[in-house]
Amino acid sequence: MKFTPLAIKKQQFRKSFRGYNVEEVRVYLEMLASEYENLLQENKELKEKIAMLETEVSTYKQIERNLHLAVTQAQETATKTLENAKKQAELIIQEAELKAKETIDRAKLELAKIENEVQFLKLEKERILKELKNFLSSELEKLNLVEPATKQETKEKIEEKIKLDDIIKNLDQ
Repeated sequence: MKFTPLAIKKQQFRKSFRGYNVEEVRVYLEMLASEYENLLQENKELKEKIAMLETEVSTYKQIERNLHLAVTQAQETATKTLENAKKQAELIIQEAELKAKETIDRAKLELAKIENEVQFLKLEKERILKELKNFLSSELEKLNLVEPATKQETKEKIEEKIKLDDIIKNLDQ
């Protein structure tokens, strides 16, 4: 049986000889019904409050999930950004190393080219000096074959030969 305040108020008891005082029972039931009605009202208010609080808790849980999701996404974004920055830095370093290697290789080729030119010029210098020496030697021999007319002319030829030897020495340097 379900109790309601109205059912409590309307409850009828059988009358018996020497039974309870009807008026006392009625007053008691009236107080009981009133108290029961207050408890039902309080229970209703508490249920409403529980429903409202459950709604708030649900809202806060949704906010918490959203915040957790945002934090997770921010962490993932930060991680991806950091990884991308590292990859980009590695690419820049590799590119710089490649350019440096290319520059060094070009410089080495240029150096080898210059060294070859220097070697060629040294050989050319030696060839020209040999030709010049041979030419001067043959000219001196020609001069020696002709008889000197005087000692003065012989002295001039010797001085000229010394000058030619000095020129050849200067060319060697």
